[in-house]
Amino acid sequence: MINYEAPPSRRSQFQIKTVHFLLLMLVFCTCKQQPSEEIVDLPQIREKKKIVVATCNNAADYFVHEGEMMGFQYEVLSELGKYLDLKVEFLSGKNYAENLYFLAEKHCDIVVSGWLPSDEALQTSGVDTLYMERLVLVQRKPDNWKKMTAKQIEECLVRHSENLTGKTVYASGWSPLMNGKDFVADRHIQFITFDGISSEGLIRLVASGELDYAVCSWSEARLFAQYFDYIDIKTELGELPVGWLIRPASVELQQEIRQWLATFKKTSKFAVLYQKYHTGITIQEMVENKFISGRKGIISMYDEIFKKYSTEIGWDWRLLAALVYQESRFIPDVRSRKGAYGLMQLMPATLSYFGTDTTATPDRHIATGVAFIKYLDRIFVQHVTEKDERIKFILASYNIGPGHILDARRLAEKYGKDADVWYDNVDSCLLSKSDPKFYNDPDVRHGKCYGKETFTFVTQVLERYEHYKRLTNVN
Repeated sequence: MINYEAPPSRRSQFQIKTVHFLLLMLVFCTCKQQPSEEIVDLPQIREKKKIVVATCNNAADYFVHEGEMMGFQYEVLSELGKYLDLKVEFLSGKNYAENLYFLAEKHCDIVVSGWLPSDEALQTSGVDTLYMERLVLVQRKPDNWKKMTAKQIEECLVRHSENLTGKTVYASGWSPLMNGKDFVADRHIQFITFDGISSEGLIRLVASGELDYAVCSWSEARLFAQYFDYIDIKTELGELPVGWLIRPASVELQQEIRQWLATFKKTSKFAVLYQKYHTGITIQEMVENKFISGRKGIISMYDEIFKKYSTEIGWDWRLLAALVYQESRFIPDVRSRKGAYGLMQLMPATLSYFGTDTTATPDRHIATGVAFIKYLDRIFVQHVTEKDERIKFILASYNIGPGHILDARRLAEKYGKDADVWYDNVDSCLLSKSDPKFYNDPDVRHGKCYGKETFTFVTQVLERYEHYKRLTNVN
């Protein structure tokens, strides 16, 4: 059952254009830098050590597949992050308009625009086109199409935009498309958008007969139309440029990205990514697998188990999922070089301590891992009372053992750092335990260790958790 807003069939085209105009003016006026306002450009972004990108998740640009973040925009932006030496943080608005608001209010630095608007007000903030996206009409074949010849079927389908005159075509409100004037010359078509539904949802509504026509990008339409052999997506309505929007005042950022993009688009890496997500069959095979988020809030086949046991430790189930993915990639019988086994990658001695072994079910292994987390929580709850902060200590201890983390806390206290805060405090003391000056300190009881892997482990689990929250969008 699909939940969506009823199509606003009585909304006039004038109202649609008015909404479009107001949205563009809001963004343009808000984004214009006032003399007294603080400029947020590349130098300020470098100080934060991260660049924030607002996007709407979909099955081509930003999604989770079997626990791993993927998508054309996700991978291209990751390459940009490497070039700028900045962490890329993603922010997902409810729709495109909300993402533009985030940009205007400086909550993000880049907005991924599925289709770049051609209006002058926004062109000043656009970065060079990544690629041109074909837009296709989604329509049903005749009810008895299987008994018809190919010619008869063609005669029943719309193949030219002029044949849509007087008809209503729906578009997802998650895209910047508002009325179609950017790509269809025929102004007599009524294009209507509504929020709360994706391109996949539109295709399903056309398939069920609730809508007659919809417009989607070919990249998305080809993925979901494969489920309905009576859906046709061969009619092209035009194309629009796909790219990124940046605040007009962020001049240095725009220049830096334009220069990088001009070079990156000529590389084999870009060609491979485009082929992977926009022309090849790889992404189609992924969509056939039900463990792709943004569709039903699914991360893995173990989600229900995560939900069942995460309540015992007061964690969001997606945080537990992020930990398990980091440990085992959701492979139930994987064994590490050190002997750790299973989804939770527990050592045989730990499994035995909690009354299980390598022959236990995935359910039992996850329960055992949760029991171990509860054990670690009891160690640190007396020291680190703030829950979110304590989670970082638990994750670190899960990776390297609580003894080394307690050593790092003692070093933090000794050298004037905050022993109850992980980042830039205890984590740096853990990293120092590879130095004889520190691992020979009398307050260090568990000797030498290499903490870089643990530092990376904590960061990656928490980053993955943030992605999972955005991409599943469920509690």
